[in-house]
Amino acid sequence: MTLPGLDGDDAARTLKTVGDQAGAIRGVIAWRGDQPVVVVAHGGANTPVSLGPDRHPELTVRVVWADSGPAADGTAFAPELSAEREELPLPLYEDLGRRASLVGLGAETLERFRKMTVPEPGPVARQSVELRNDDRR
Repeated sequence: MTLPGLDGDDAARTLKTVGDQAGAIRGVIAWRGDQPVVVVAHGGANTPVSLGPDRHPELTVRVVWADSGPAADGTAFAPELSAEREELPLPLYEDLGRRASLVGLGAETLERFRKMTVPEPGPVARQSVELRNDDRR
């Protein structure tokens, strides 16, 4: 699914929050009949996906983390992002390469990747996650 705020055609995407994203994930689970699910999460989705098992542990059988991991209580993806910034774009590849492997990705692939990315909404990047339910584990 495309999380709220990550649809490049949504004019209000920069206003979306972690709550909006977690709510959308919950909506998909409800659409499936509130049957327990396995959630597969990638990258920046770790914050809203971490909220699902915390709020509704009975609906999450397992979370599979691809290129990410669960958010820790009280953390935010980019807490230092100023309130004036509406979004957090993909960093320069020199910076990204210090935190993630770009080995084997040629210039053409990286350029295509950059053109396809949608910046993370500022509220999502700044908002910290509050995890309170130990049943999420």
